[in-house]
Amino acid sequence: MTGLIDVRAVDHYASAAGVDRRVAERDVVLTYILKMMKEDGILEDLAFKGGTCLRKVYLGRVGRFSEDLDFTLKGYDLPRLERRFSSFIEDAQVYGFSLSFENLRKSWGGSFACDIHYSHGWNSGDFKFEVSLREDPVLEVLDRGIKNELYFRYTEFEPFGVPCMQLEEVLAEKIRATYQRATERDLWDLYQYATRHYDRETVKKLAVIKFWNDESEYDPDELFDKIREMKIDFSEVEYLLKNQEHPREEEIKSRILSSYKYLGDLDGDILKILGDTRRHRENILVRKVCEELRLQGEHVDT
Repeated sequence: MTGLIDVRAVDHYASAAGVDRRVAERDVVLTYILKMMKEDGILEDLAFKGGTCLRKVYLGRVGRFSEDLDFTLKGYDLPRLERRFSSFIEDAQVYGFSLSFENLRKSWGGSFACDIHYSHGWNSGDFKFEVSLREDPVLEVLDRGIKNELYFRYTEFEPFGVPCMQLEEVLAEKIRATYQRATERDLWDLYQYATRHYDRETVKKLAVIKFWNDESEYDPDELFDKIREMKIDFSEVEYLLKNQEHPREEEIKSRILSSYKYLGDLDGDILKILGDTRRHRENILVRKVCEELRLQGEHVDT
């Protein structure tokens, strides 16, 4: 087989996953794009993260679907990223795909982002591709395997590994995103991890480090207030959920508020860093805490 899996196979996957064909097709397409990026080598400079990473790497079929690709650049070589990205798009005529991009947006300390247009034998579409330039990952980037999904029965390749942010750092960035923009998808991702296993102490510290890196204020109590006051528009997320099923709004909020209370339990070095997010005088302390987290992360199996 030389192209994207047959439409009947995508319909089979859609039916089993409880979503419509458009969502299932996009999910399969993103797996193909990741595979193409791995074969190209461009993934060597990136750390996979975000909602698509949570589903494909950490949660699998119980996670919500996602429609874009998010990464963080390892190092700060933007010219190299631009060269490699342009080369990837030009050469990515494999598996029956044709790729192009438009609306390129880039800013130092911000992101390198664009809309990628794809076409294959029976469909075409667009998705957002974004590489954060804010900061290097704090924890070691690890090669994690894509979860085995039904559609792999029909692809030309087996599940493969992708360089990923560790789960705790993905969740810390979700907390920062929720504080700064509070979208339904971010809220749902936090809800899904409310009672799951992960290193909460590491997430709490990483969240503060993320705001320090961003030079922006952070108050866990304000985060909780934002969640309480937010009106969830389920139309923004339910089509990405199996059979569009979800708990009531108040149940989602209640579970998040009770399960993330630990974020407010700050003391010692991390409280000192929180008070320095604007002034940035505690560089040595931040480096010390980051190194401690990296050493701990080497022994955390997520």
